[in-house]
Amino acid sequence: MLTETDWLPVGSVVLLEGGTRPIVIIGYYAWDEETSTLWDYVGVPYPWGSTDNTDDYYFDRSMVTAIYMVGYVNNEVISLLEMISVMGDSRTDDPFATLRELGIIDIDDNL
Repeated sequence: MLTETDWLPVGSVVLLEGGTRPIVIIGYYAWDEETSTLWDYVGVPYPWGSTDNTDDYYFDRSMVTAIYMVGYVNNEVISLLEMISVMGDSRTDDPFATLRELGIIDIDDNL
């Protein structure tokens, strides 16, 4: 059973607290330029998808109230979700610092 601390794969369809329409997850650790906030996920309305940049929804795992569908999972996705879990809940200027320290990734650019 999934909990609010578990990461969902891209393609998962969820309902957010206070929401009325489903959202499909399209990415992780999303930076919201407007609020200067780093969120767990970025998603778009399901089934319409993105029609322009204003359709993006930024949200954290704790904001998911229902999971309608879990996205496709293979070994590559499992590895990615494990790496994301290692990153933890840090909201630092450099969320990839932990992965860099562990030698998992080699990214020179900060968010």
